[in-house]
Amino acid sequence: MRGEYTNKLDDKGRLMIPPKIRKELGFTNLILTRSSDKCLRLYCETEYEKVENEIMGTKGSDIDERILNVNRRLIAACVEIEMDKAGRINIPLTFRKYAGLEIKENCTVLGSGKFVEIWNEKDYLNWAENVDDNLAQDVDYLLEIIRKDGK
Repeated sequence: MRGEYTNKLDDKGRLMIPPKIRKELGFTNLILTRSSDKCLRLYCETEYEKVENEIMGTKGSDIDERILNVNRRLIAACVEIEMDKAGRINIPLTFRKYAGLEIKENCTVLGSGKFVEIWNEKDYLNWAENVDDNLAQDVDYLLEIIRKDGK
């Protein structure tokens, strides 16, 4: 899933998922959760289960307070949703509040490989501007990781 799109949240809290992303996600067994960046993440069930298993398989996941916090906010509080025939998902109010998504306002929808990110458009543009200032260093960091892993 790739691409950056802008769509408005309708008056019922539904968001149209772009056709290219919709095709790859499918219409059922979708998981919506929070991200640490104050945006939302939408996964197909199989990809989400990989993330969940990795977090829950982390040493100390049942006693370490920081891991428990991640579990509570990103795993336990996720919701299963379905896309309607028009390609819209209904974003629950608690999730809209978390991500600052407002009715009839623009949202940025990002195809981020294995998941979709849903951002308040203004927050995304601010985030992107800050990240762009450090992108060269971030690319170098990623290259170091890739070299260490032997990929």
